[in-house]
Amino acid sequence: MSTKNAEALADAREGELRPFNIKVQTVNPGAYLTGFQETMTETAFRWLDDSLDFNKQADVQAGFDVLIGLSDGRLDPQQMIDAMIEVASYDSGKFRTVVSKAVEEMHKESQAAAWTHTV
Repeated sequence: MSTKNAEALADAREGELRPFNIKVQTVNPGAYLTGFQETMTETAFRWLDDSLDFNKQADVQAGFDVLIGLSDGRLDPQQMIDAMIEVASYDSGKFRTVVSKAVEEMHKESQAAAWTHTV
């Protein structure tokens, strides 16, 4: 599930559960060394076909290499575990927590760009 879809679902649940004093918060991860990211990237190559698809396998692989090949994109899972425990222990807090700071900044820049992008 994409971050946007997960947040939309959490946002809907937060509104529905508020009358029952149940709080919902999200903790959004970067690309942690859990094997999930690597498996996700491999899945695309099961259906990508260079003879049919606009996106070529080599280009997709290069993009994945950039995303999970950098140290900012391959984070220690303990950092995420610690963040989830910290957020869960609060009685209230931000709806959205993004871990790590580098990933948070990347999200903010991307979303800011979406508001100023013209076609």
